[in-house]
Amino acid sequence: LRFLISLALQADLTEYIYPQTEEEEALVAKLEKKISSILNSKQQPTDQDVLILACYTALNKVESIKLLVPTRLTKEVLKRQISHTEEEIALRAIIPSLGAVNDETSNLVKQQYEENPFPRWLQDGSSVSITSFLELYLEGTGLKIDQLETVPKNPKELLIAGCGTGRQAINRAKILNECSILAVDISLNSLCYALRKTQEYKIKNIEYLQADILDLHHINKRFDVIECGGVLHHMSDPKKGLASLTRLLKPNGYMLLGLYSKHARGQKGYNIVDIIDLAKTLGVTEDLRSIRAFRQKLIRLNEDNKDAWGIGNFQDFYSTSEFRDLFLHRHEIRMGIPEIKELLDLSGLKFRGFTSLKKEVLVRFRNENSGEDDLLNLEKWNEFELRNPKTFIGMYQFWCQKGANGK
Repeated sequence: LRFLISLALQADLTEYIYPQTEEEEALVAKLEKKISSILNSKQQPTDQDVLILACYTALNKVESIKLLVPTRLTKEVLKRQISHTEEEIALRAIIPSLGAVNDETSNLVKQQYEENPFPRWLQDGSSVSITSFLELYLEGTGLKIDQLETVPKNPKELLIAGCGTGRQAINRAKILNECSILAVDISLNSLCYALRKTQEYKIKNIEYLQADILDLHHINKRFDVIECGGVLHHMSDPKKGLASLTRLLKPNGYMLLGLYSKHARGQKGYNIVDIIDLAKTLGVTEDLRSIRAFRQKLIRLNEDNKDAWGIGNFQDFYSTSEFRDLFLHRHEIRMGIPEIKELLDLSGLKFRGFTSLKKEVLVRFRNENSGEDDLLNLEKWNEFELRNPKTFIGMYQFWCQKGANGK
């Protein structure tokens, strides 16, 4: 039974991405009907039956589940699968919104994340070794403090544009507890998850807002720092999205951006682009059964040709919302470093260093580029990536800065 508890919690966390045979589906339907019948007769099913069902489907979808009385063995599963859902539904009424989303692509993306809030998580991942924004900034950049200009030790106003389910916002709030944080996302269901976790952590310095980045000019506020990771490349026009954010940045303010690399995502051994194209060719839909079947096909292909796919290297492969985000996204733009330079130039932003780089990447880059400011040279980085195309396999993550005159 203790194993069943763990398996049910893991299945819930991964959003039931594990495949089910037709025989299993028939047995699950039979078990669900049995449990509903017992509850409707004002009796209680066995813990074993409840836990087995929870390994295959979320209990909040079961008829008459409110009649189920928690036991010592089922209380954690019921909390995760029923109570949390009820809390999030209740929170919908208190999250402010800037109104309807008008952009067609933004609405497609919004619908995806309403259906699959992204990502589901338990721990915020904050590091006890980082205690200031300056330390956060420098992490994985290879830069020295004297190479940077006017980086605040602790900013007063921080915007997270595209906060998803709140993990990043909560991480920042714990590090920057004196900072006022506005966390914005287009998906209300994602924000409800985020607010529930924020209340769980008893964090007081985050406000949440539902909005499209394109509409953020309506808020009467400016920020010392803006973080927007993995968002602009899902917009119809990243230039417009970045321009909207730049208007909200104070003079000398810093912005953290995350964008997909066209070189890394098309690389042999990590060929995400090929998998995306295969999904389109096969007509894979967003239905869970279709996702499961496609995922099993990829596992078989990976076993036959591990060098070509390498799918097991991605954490995203192991949960429904992350799998969908990685391979079945409704809109995705990939670019190279020259396009990033053009994007920054159009917005009047200056490149201030790639972040979250692995130590071996920094060592290799420094061996090839020994100039004092080479880490801040996008042309050098472009040459390096062309020689080492897997460098930014996750994303380009980098800092940029607005000018002192606000341009």
